[in-house]
Amino acid sequence: MSKIITPLLIPIMLVGGFAGGLTAMYASPGYFHGSNGATGSTGPTGPVGPTGSTGATGPVGATGATGPTGPGGQNGATGPSGPTGPSGANGTNYPFPLVGTNLLLQSSTSAFIQLDLVNASTSDTLVLVIEPNASYSAVWTQFFQVTVQDSASILNPSDQFCNNSTPCYISGSPSTWGVTFDFGAVTFKPGHSYTITINGNDSTGATLTSTYAFTF
Repeated sequence: MSKIITPLLIPIMLVGGFAGGLTAMYASPGYFHGSNGATGSTGPTGPVGPTGSTGATGPVGATGATGPTGPGGQNGATGPSGPTGPSGANGTNYPFPLVGTNLLLQSSTSAFIQLDLVNASTSDTLVLVIEPNASYSAVWTQFFQVTVQDSASILNPSDQFCNNSTPCYISGSPSTWGVTFDFGAVTFKPGHSYTITINGNDSTGATLTSTYAFTF
């Protein structure tokens, strides 16, 4: 309202001045100002603008600590058994007894000893299946030495049963006997060839000596 009254008073004051001379009265536009009206209410908020672009990916975080070790798996099946190891100081494991083959008479006295079979019952022991010649008979027979020779050496027995001091005494004839000779540290091996000489005597005074060849 004050904006309308103020411009109207200015021409009225000018007319009065010219009609009756200038008067001291004037109207100040400030006296006609009205009070300001109340501030209007805030308008509604405008719509939300579009979402901005995604920012750059941040750096990878530190690796976490290693987890605990899982439980052990089940034991596998037992493997097959290995081959039998070597036996004794000789380091040899042959399937005893070894059986002598190709048993051939090499030489003999007239009253010779018949050698029917040779076995190596262990690596150093010979078992001889022997009998006197069927054409002769004696009350007793004894054996006091057996000498074995292979390609390497002559093996003299150190037998505790049949030697010069304590011969193997056998009664009765003709008969078949199994006599064991212990050769101590000697090692009989398969595939080797040997000659064996058997020495003894009997109740008739005959000397019994026979030499045989054989292979294990």
